[in-house]
Amino acid sequence: QHPLAEASVRLEAVRLMAWRAAVAFDGGAPPKEVSLHGNAAKLLAAELAAKALDAAFKTLGGKGFDERCGVVHLLEFVALLQVAPISEALILNQVAESALGLPRSY
Repeated sequence: QHPLAEASVRLEAVRLMAWRAAVAFDGGAPPKEVSLHGNAAKLLAAELAAKALDAAFKTLGGKGFDERCGVVHLLEFVALLQVAPISEALILNQVAESALGLPRSY
């Protein structure tokens, strides 16, 4: 029950960040602001996918690796979400520089 509740809360955070990106885009905000919100949504979504997949494997145990179950096929997809088209590290660099005003770290 708790993993489902946590996923629900995190999914709402993803929706809110995606909504902020859409509102910024529709409002003619500068591309940096739009991408900041969009990339934040992407980061949260990729983390949510990884946590949800982990919860599925923990719930199913060894059955999660049975190809007929369908969960094991999501491993590649979730890994791809975490690195493409922009990686978590690049998103965090953007947040540090744009939102927090920190110096470039790479």
